[in-house]
Amino acid sequence: MDDHSFAGCPITSADQITRGIPWLRGGTSRSPGRCAAPDDPARGGLINLTYVSESRIAADDVAAEIGSILAAAGERNRRDQVTGALLFTGTHFVQTLEGPAPVVAALLAGIERDPRHAGLCVIDRRAVAARGFSHWSLAYVGPSLFVARTVARGVAGFHLGLPGDVTRLLTLMREFAAAPPLSWEP
Repeated sequence: MDDHSFAGCPITSADQITRGIPWLRGGTSRSPGRCAAPDDPARGGLINLTYVSESRIAADDVAAEIGSILAAAGERNRRDQVTGALLFTGTHFVQTLEGPAPVVAALLAGIERDPRHAGLCVIDRRAVAARGFSHWSLAYVGPSLFVARTVARGVAGFHLGLPGDVTRLLTLMREFAAAPPLSWEP
């Protein structure tokens, strides 16, 4: 396959996603293959933003680090009125954040600085009238082959301009968190 390089996001095949090729932030275009910039923090409406990043967590530290992320994010999200979901494949994160635009922009900036993440790329950003994850401060799904493959196809589809693959990833994010949580809280 030819080398596809979009705004600094070099992808030569979908298989490279599963091997950990990082995605680098590009311009502000939302056209296929470009990493989108977060919403303008000066605007105050409710937004839904989904990003993908490469995990930099050492295999031996995964359980402790993911536990730390879930505990801190759950508490912070409740305090800041942020809802959403986190998928972790073992090598990549996919997270949807919903909340006031300035709050989501600040969270995203913190995640970009977090050494556990590399190559963060926003794959979807939209203004919303209502929350899709209203029952969750942070829904979580851990590693599974199905999730890893769906993430790989979604990211490759994003970079290669295949909207169906991105839509399947976004649908997975919405569907796994569609039901209200059971009694578990971190």
